[in-house]
Amino acid sequence: MKQSNLFPYSTFQVCSVDLTHESFHDLLETALPSEPCSEARLFLFSASRENLLHFFSIWTYKVSSLPLFSDFCERYILALKSDPFPNNSTPDFLFNLYQPWLNQFDLGRLSAILVDKSLLFLAINCLDHIELKRGLKFKQPEHSVRFFLAHIFVKLILSAELLVPPDKIRFAYNLYGKPYLANLSHDNSFSFNFSDSGIRCALLLSYNVEVGLDIEEDPLSLYQGNDKNLPLSTKAKEIVDSGLFFSYKEQLLIRSEGNVQFYKHWTKKEAFLKWLGVGLVDNLSEMDLSIGSQLVTPQFKIIDRGVLEENLVDSDVISFDFKQAAEIRSELFPNSSLLVPSRHDKIKTMSQDLQVDSCNNSCFVFTFECNELVISCAMTKPESTRLINLDEL
Repeated sequence: MKQSNLFPYSTFQVCSVDLTHESFHDLLETALPSEPCSEARLFLFSASRENLLHFFSIWTYKVSSLPLFSDFCERYILALKSDPFPNNSTPDFLFNLYQPWLNQFDLGRLSAILVDKSLLFLAINCLDHIELKRGLKFKQPEHSVRFFLAHIFVKLILSAELLVPPDKIRFAYNLYGKPYLANLSHDNSFSFNFSDSGIRCALLLSYNVEVGLDIEEDPLSLYQGNDKNLPLSTKAKEIVDSGLFFSYKEQLLIRSEGNVQFYKHWTKKEAFLKWLGVGLVDNLSEMDLSIGSQLVTPQFKIIDRGVLEENLVDSDVISFDFKQAAEIRSELFPNSSLLVPSRHDKIKTMSQDLQVDSCNNSCFVFTFECNELVISCAMTKPESTRLINLDEL
């Protein structure tokens, strides 16, 4: 099963690159097709009912004829035709085999929160018990809805990528909560990471390297145009002035260049820590992730890098056809752009400085702005990354 391919070094060499607004568009205009599974993929989407159901309709149309998906699609049709609670009991076809803990009370709460039968079916048959429990813990129903929609989206994207029914994808979690795929026979190097900011979400995945991701929506940019020298918001200024989160050099850059720089530096640290597979650490102000190559020493207690999972039997382990998956994927995600070609001169030079091909404790972080989002992606070594905006399907 999948283990984190990071080693418990105390110091990491980090290469940080900012893609400017101009260079980002230059890269998009010169994008070229690449081989299936030879690159990372970054999906952007909004976790709304309309957007999810629209994507699900496209997903269903593309996979419904495939034998592997027939059981899932048949149960979905039955769910739409049936009363979810006939005679105060729960029909068996609604249940995923991995959700035995879901009792009538929890199912009633899910139904009241999600309302729509399609969403109820997808939540029960796509999400694992950890995700369902987390989603039911929110005090505000709208927060639960947003959580469920976002995580269903992630399962459907992974299903489309791997050509595996979403209810067959099993997650495992490390001791810090980072998810991995537990039961795919090929997943020795498959890694993914998720981030959200309000209703906006992103999923980064790679077949080759460990990844981390963080996004933040810059609220000032939504109302004040493209001025990159906006003054710091009150909350951002308080965080910078506290001296707890940013190095002295980072503080100077943020104060001199404004609000966008705050989100760039914040997302860089979050993405790096998620690449590591840990949460926030105590010495964030000692970790300088400004542009360039530097040594970073996060202070955290490494208890166990192993992945926590439920017991798996041979029948749980699944494999898939890369070629067929690539054909379906190209139909589901027709419009995509190459974001960071690994041959880009600046990135190539910095990656050589890092010696990333021979150094296991190195991390490459690139940051850019797109659709009012500041996005930071971290990976073990630079890899071409294809951007796919699902809001435009």
